[in-house]
Amino acid sequence: MVKTVLVTGSEGFIGQQCIHTLIDSGIRCIGLDKKELVNKVINHDYIQCDLSCDMLEDLDTEIDCLIHLAGVSTVNALEAEYQKGTVDIVANLLNWSVTSKVRKIVILSSNKIDDESSYGRSKSAVESMFEEFSSRQNIPMTILRSAIVFGKGMNSNLIKWAQLIIRYPFPCIPESSSAVNMIGIQDLCDAIAESCFNSDTDNKKYYLSDGYCYRINDIENRARELVNKQDKPIAMPRSLIRLLAKIGDIFGKIGLPLPINSGSFRMLFDNCFEKDDKFYRDTGLKSKQNFIEELPEILGLK
Repeated sequence: MVKTVLVTGSEGFIGQQCIHTLIDSGIRCIGLDKKELVNKVINHDYIQCDLSCDMLEDLDTEIDCLIHLAGVSTVNALEAEYQKGTVDIVANLLNWSVTSKVRKIVILSSNKIDDESSYGRSKSAVESMFEEFSSRQNIPMTILRSAIVFGKGMNSNLIKWAQLIIRYPFPCIPESSSAVNMIGIQDLCDAIAESCFNSDTDNKKYYLSDGYCYRINDIENRARELVNKQDKPIAMPRSLIRLLAKIGDIFGKIGLPLPINSGSFRMLFDNCFEKDDKFYRDTGLKSKQNFIEELPEILGLK
């Protein structure tokens, strides 16, 4: 029997890639998003619905797995945006899940779960809502706390920074011990697909990355090498970058996000690499992508 999966946020960057991966695995997909359908794939059913204000109608078919990707993806949006676009949509979705007989839930969360940012608090709230629902309804669930996702077409702050380096005489950052966890888009989609039907992942929470330690200075050096800018300009003082980050926070709170804010400052200077391969040990999967190797293609240089 063909398995059926419902993917919320299916028209986002990760959602579209996820739909392709699932269909290639022989799984029937139903996409759900508030946008008009642009990802026209064979055997891809689609529901256009804004979960923040529309009631989702019951489906006639049973759903073997609900993959929840929907939510505000930027890390410096207004708190009201996270409440409406990340937290509020979950209540509607969970009310529907009771009557549609969902057999499993997979949640794509973030490794930026904390109380220091509106983004982190919204992700924490969503996890708690799903965990309470899963326990009450006795529905198995897997939470994937993803690291920074990379891939061609992904427009993260890290990529924007690398683009500034290759396009302009952009000052370098001081020597930093900061390193980031990341995961390639296809590795992430493979992990999501595996979680849908592998019972070894039931009722578990994973920190998901590819296991490589990406030092910030190494990323900067690689970007400069790609466009023959090995001779570094004078480093921008860390104190100046901190000041720019605070200004970015102020603009972000009034709805005018800048490329730099406290989150990007922490990425440049305060991140610590943490290796956690529990997901790969439980599933037997292996990561296939590497950010440094794919950086030329991501930046459009290959």
